[in-house]
Amino acid sequence: MRIYSLLTIVGAVLLLQGCALSGGHLADRGGDARLKALGNGICQDVATGLMWQVGVSANVVGWDQAVGQASQVKLGGHDDWRLPTSDELYTLHDLIEGKLTGDCVIKDKGLSFWTGESERWGQVGFWETYPLCGGVDYKYMKQKSGVVRAVRP
Repeated sequence: MRIYSLLTIVGAVLLLQGCALSGGHLADRGGDARLKALGNGICQDVATGLMWQVGVSANVVGWDQAVGQASQVKLGGHDDWRLPTSDELYTLHDLIEGKLTGDCVIKDKGLSFWTGESERWGQVGFWETYPLCGGVDYKYMKQKSGVVRAVRP
């Protein structure tokens, strides 16, 4: 019985230690701001160079319509705006959650966004944040409609 109790305690300590060391998200790490406001409704991720549209479109129901919305964006003298990938949206959400947005006022709470991998893989949804092991984790929640936040290049 003593060995079982000892093993339970050791297992719990190792589990908690593993959780404390995880921290794979930007929101867990803190640090310098990654987004910079460029004006004209644009914020730039200084690490990746991606430019994000601050505003969003009206609600869009179909992927083709979402692609059309993104391609019509003309901000900062650029006309090569597109739908972001789900990974790009994940990174943006992580920056917002981690309060690494600097002087860029950009929000994603309560919004579902279209992604643009391809018509077959294009999807709409949002990244839900929930606590896990003293940090945070994200789960992609699919939806039927959403808004467009364009990105470039």
